[in-house]
Order: sequence, then structure tokens, then C-alpha cells
Amino acid sequence: KIEINKVKEQNKHLFEPENLVIKAKNNKKEKKNKKILQEYAQYKKDLKVKVKEKKENQAKAERESKAIEKLIENVEVEIPTAMIENEVERMLNEFSQNLAYQGMSLEQYLEYTNTDMNVFKETLKPNAEKDIKLKLALEFIAKVEKITADDKEIDEKIEELVKQYGTDDSASIKEN
Repeated sequence: KIEINKVKEQNKHLFEPENLVIKAKNNKKEKKNKKILQEYAQYKKDLKVKVKEKKENQAKAERESKAIEKLIENVEVEIPTAMIENEVERMLNEFSQNLAYQGMSLEQYLEYTNTDMNVFKETLKPNAEKDIKLKLALEFIAKVEKITADDKEIDEKIEELVKQYGTDDSASIKEN
């Protein structure tokens, strides 16, 4: 009994009102910490889902890219020079617009990269040829498979692209 009373006497301060308030505050901190840990666990779970989705999307894009490359490899067609030059000009205009969105002109870009306009156009030609072959192949497939899109579907897709790219230039999207 004496020892118990001694322990009680030594720990008397724990039962004083100011110490009870501290304990209550500590409970609030514990609850707050628990909430933070729960939020972190949820964040971690959400992050895992997003990473998985990103990997799946990357794998899908890679499969699509490989399929497109195979399709282009199998297209045997003689592309007129004028058609390639028109595609190069279209690509050049698109590149120039993208630079303008970033606050740079095509001339500034060429100067910065120390590239001549004609040399730059030559670098675009291989991609222009691939783009043309892809368009021709897709048009052929659409014709053979009788795949069509009505005006409503086209307009909906244009609106989607306008929102995606943050532009109101639906005419240029429709053109491309």
C-alpha cells in the first residue's frame, strides 16, 4: 500500500487539470495525424491507380504506333513531289503555330538552332511521306470496309479537339 500511494503521489501531476488539457490536445493531434495518414494512404492508392493507367495507355499507344508503322511499311505507292511539298508546308505551318503558342517565331527557332529553312524542310520530308502513306492507307481501308462518319460525328470530334488543344480555330482542325 505504501508503494502504491508513493506511485500515486509521484504521478499526482498527471491528474492536474492543465495536464488533462495537454492530453486532450494530444488526442486532437493524434486524430489529426490519423487523418493525415489516412489521406496519405488514399493518395498513395490513387497514385498507384494513375501509374497503372499511364502504363496501360503507354502500352496501348506503343501497340498502335507499331501497327501504324507496319501499315506504312506495307504501303507501296509512288507519291508525287507536289504532294510531299504540300504536306511539308502543312507541317511547317503547324510547327510554326506551335512555336507561336510558346512565344517564338519560326525564324527565331531557325536562328536559335542555326538551321536554314531549306535544310529544315528537308528534315520534314520523311515524316511528310509517312503521313501521306498513312492517310492513303486509312482512306483505302475506310473505302474497302465502308467506314464512314456523318457530319454530326465529325463536328463532335472537332469540338473535342478544340477543347483539348484550347483553340477556337475549328476551321484548321476540320481542314486537317
